[in-house]
Amino acid sequence: MPRGKPASSACAGANSARANEKGLYYVARGQNVRGEGMRFFSIGNIEELDFNKLVKQLPGSGGWNASSTRGRYVRAILESHPLLEQYEINTPMRLAHFIGQGLVETGYLTLRVENLNYSAARLREIFPNYFHTEELAREYERQPERIANRVYADRLGNGPPESGEGWRYRGRGFFQLTGKDNYRRYGEVAGVDLVNDPELIERDLKKSIQVAAAYFQHVGLGPYADRDDSAAVSRGVNRGDPRAARPAHGEALRIQWTNKAMDLVRDPQALLARAANDEALRSGATGERVRTLQAALSQLGYAVGPVDGVFGPATRRAVLAFQDEHELPVTGAVDPATQAALDAALAPVPEPSPAEQPPAEQPSVEQPVEAQPSETQAPESVETAPPPVEAHEIERTPDGDALPPASDTAGAPEPTEAAAEPDPPAEAAPEVASSSEAEGAPVGDANQGAAPAPDDAEKLAMPAEEGQR
Repeated sequence: MPRGKPASSACAGANSARANEKGLYYVARGQNVRGEGMRFFSIGNIEELDFNKLVKQLPGSGGWNASSTRGRYVRAILESHPLLEQYEINTPMRLAHFIGQGLVETGYLTLRVENLNYSAARLREIFPNYFHTEELAREYERQPERIANRVYADRLGNGPPESGEGWRYRGRGFFQLTGKDNYRRYGEVAGVDLVNDPELIERDLKKSIQVAAAYFQHVGLGPYADRDDSAAVSRGVNRGDPRAARPAHGEALRIQWTNKAMDLVRDPQALLARAANDEALRSGATGERVRTLQAALSQLGYAVGPVDGVFGPATRRAVLAFQDEHELPVTGAVDPATQAALDAALAPVPEPSPAEQPPAEQPSVEQPVEAQPSETQAPESVETAPPPVEAHEIERTPDGDALPPASDTAGAPEPTEAAAEPDPPAEAAPEVASSSEAEGAPVGDANQGAAPAPDDAEKLAMPAEEGQR
C-alpha cells in the first residue's frame, strides 16, 4: 500500500464496463454496444470461479481451509462480486490486477495486518532511509511496535513516534492500507470509519476487499490494468502513484502473480468449478460444484455444516465418512468413483405404475410331459379289444379228441394244403401304433392323415425349448 502521497482521483475515462441481465459487457469509447460480440466476462458471478486453481500455486500452500486467513480471504473475494462491480473492477484484466496485487500485499493471503517483526538485515533492506547502520538496525530488530513508530512517524498523517500512530495505522487489509491520512481518505470513499476503528479491515476481510476496491478506483488504476501495465498498477498500489519513477517493493513478484491471476480469469468458462469435472474436488476448492456436493451429502444425512460452496474440514469429514461406508478408497477427495457412488445413492427408485406392474407369477407353462416310450419299450397304447371270437361248441370224439369245426358254408370244398397255411403277418404298423404316435404329436396333429415318417417322429419327441431355438 502507498508509502507516499496518493495520486488524485482518476476518472474511469475512456473505458468503462456496464452490467445487464446477460452479464458484463465492454463498452469502448464512443460506443454503446451490448451485443454478444462485446461480451468479455462470460460468467455472471465471481463465485463461480474455482480459486483453488490459483491458491494451490501459492508459496506454502500445502493445504488450507475456510477457517484459515487464506480461506477467509478467498471467501471474502467470492462474496464481493457486487462490490467489485461497484468500484469498476469488472473486467478480467482489472480483476486479475486487483487479485495479483492483493496476493503480494497480504503475503499470499496469510496476513491481515502488516508483519513488522523484521531482522536487522531485513530492516536495512526494506527501510534503508531509517536504518543507516547495522548497529541501529540491531537495536530495533524483532520489535514490531518500535519499528512501526519509527518508520511511519511524522508522515502519512501520523504524529511523532511517541504518538503511537505509526503502530496504530500500520498496514492492514487486502492492500495493506498504511498511514492515518489513507485510513481517513479511503474509509470515506468506502463509507466506513477507519480513523476511529482502524482494526475493522483486520477483523472483517470483506470490508478489507471493499476498501481495497475503493482505493483501486480512486487512484485510477483501472485504465492501467486495461492496458496490462502491471508496473504502473504495482506502483499505484505500493507507492500511491502509478506514474512513480521508483519501482514498487516486490514489483517483479507483483507482475508474476498478476499473470497467474490472469490465467484464472482470462477464460472463465474453462475455470468454472462446475466445468472441472475431470478433476477431483478436495479441501480448498470453492464454487458451485462444491455447493452441489455439500447439498448432496447433507441430503444423505452427512454433517457438512453450511452449504456455502467452500470445501472445508466439515465437508472433508463428510466425504471421508461416505467413502468409508461405501467401501471406496478413503481419500477425502471426490474423484469420479466417489461422484458416481454419490449419484447412485441419490438416484430415486421409481415405483412402477399399475400398467407397468410385473404379472403375477404364474405356474410354468411347461406342462408335465408324459413319459415317452423308449426304443426298447413298447409304448403305452390305447387298449383295443381284439375282434370278438365267435364261440363254437367244440365237438369231441368219444375218446375226447376235438373234432374240426364244421364249415359255415355247407358243401364247401376242403382247403388245399397250401391254403391251410396261415398268411404271414402284415408289415404295416398296426392301428394301435398310429394311435400311440398321435398321442405324442402336438395338439391338432392327431387326425391329419398318415403317421409321420421316423425323422418326423424324432422331431416331435424334442422338448419345446429345443424346437424354439
